[in-house]
Amino acid sequence: MTNVIETAKAAVIAYNEKNWDKARGTLVEKGTYDEKATGRRLQGINQIIEAWQGWAEAFPDSKATFVGEYASGDTAVLELVWKGVQTGPLQMPTGTILPSNKPIEMPACQVVKVEGGKVKSVNTTSIWPRCSDRSASSMARRFGAPASPCTWPAV
Repeated sequence: MTNVIETAKAAVIAYNEKNWDKARGTLVEKGTYDEKATGRRLQGINQIIEAWQGWAEAFPDSKATFVGEYASGDTAVLELVWKGVQTGPLQMPTGTILPSNKPIEMPACQVVKVEGGKVKSVNTTSIWPRCSDRSASSMARRFGAPASPCTWPAV
């Protein structure tokens, strides 16, 4: 039986390397990827890879660093910190966020289900400002657009 933590990490490592063939090999065909921050629920390898390529286009140098790793049965939990500079446009479900040329550092958590040595599902949560919506404009504020009515969660 494959180690669930190593399987979960393999998908993130493939993203870090921007190796889309390798990324495809880490996922089950009909897997799901649920981005809580954007409200996107992606189904199937093609949608997942397309979304990851979109993040990579907006943040070509983006990489996740592993902070913590936990497993129970077929589930791994990864604590991550995503870093990068937004030098490209970011396509979101509600519009495009123009390049801000500003760095980001986002703590995140992924709950990853593994089946047959591949990633079956990922639920990912990042720390975003609290806004009334998940629109492109509220996401843009996170990447350095002018001040907004969004507030950061208390730490």
